[in-house]
Amino acid sequence: MVRANDGPDECLGNLREAKRRRLQHDDRCTFGFVVFTHQCGKCRASTKRLNLNKYCKRDYAILGRITDRHKKSDGSQSGSSVSGTSWIRFTLNVDFIYKKNPNSRIRRGDIPLYVHSADLACRCPKIKPNKSYLILGQESDGGGQGGLTVTQRSIVIEWRDEWHRRMRRFQRRARSCH
Repeated sequence: MVRANDGPDECLGNLREAKRRRLQHDDRCTFGFVVFTHQCGKCRASTKRLNLNKYCKRDYAILGRITDRHKKSDGSQSGSSVSGTSWIRFTLNVDFIYKKNPNSRIRRGDIPLYVHSADLACRCPKIKPNKSYLILGQESDGGGQGGLTVTQRSIVIEWRDEWHRRMRRFQRRARSCH
């Protein structure tokens, strides 16, 4: 059992071991700013495969770069709380919009991106600053946040330049989605 006062290395090692052995992680651990009692299951947000069916089921598909992870002045992470859930806010610079609804609020440029703090602690999705990601999701998942929200139904994949042609093909084929 890992206690909250154990160092981050001990916590991280036990979390990796739990994931490697596909065990549930329910120990209290300190990961910088998060002290959690959470069960890390299989991560669906960071899938490695994208197909037309997954593309069609989401409201938006965007390419963006994570430029900032917002912190309060005291050094702790800022997180807004909606219905008792803690969210971490990132700044996402949207470079390209592959898909969006006609009445969507998504625009190119900087927009807030919210992720559950418990999901980040489980590294689901694995979000790193200054990396580009393909993000697919539902705008209705926002929960009143005022930006995009990554939930378990979202897909977040680290971007590779060779995917641009494939995404264009999805755009063409998606006209017959619904």
